[in-house]
Amino acid sequence: MHRRHVRKYPCPQESKSTVVRHLPSSSQAVYLLDTNIVSELRRPRPHPSVVNWINDIPAEQLLVSALTIGEIQAGIEITRGQDPAKARELESWLDQRVLGGYDVLALDAVVFREWARLMHRRSATLIRDAMIAAVAVTQR
Repeated sequence: MHRRHVRKYPCPQESKSTVVRHLPSSSQAVYLLDTNIVSELRRPRPHPSVVNWINDIPAEQLLVSALTIGEIQAGIEITRGQDPAKARELESWLDQRVLGGYDVLALDAVVFREWARLMHRRSATLIRDAMIAAVAVTQR
């Protein structure tokens, strides 16, 4: 039986992290990965559907927002107080696999203006999700 190689992350050689303000216009679809997807890929046994989906998308079409990087770093800081060695391991993963494997979309004035429109008269519990949505909307 042929066994397919599982790519949990784009290889750093395939894509180097750069901060992207705006995507060049292209007919090629791109995917903005939410924090839960990036974190799922780090699990010892990530959900097969997530792995299969990631494996089917070319690495250059997968992006993360600066907010996702911040959310992951915030989790690392919580871990650092409980287990400094684990925090160093997570920070290495963030540097090498996430920042080394995905382009990062910046949060700039255009994004924050869209975020404010999305948040108008909405619950404060949506702040982070609305920021990710604003990044996606401004990249259309």
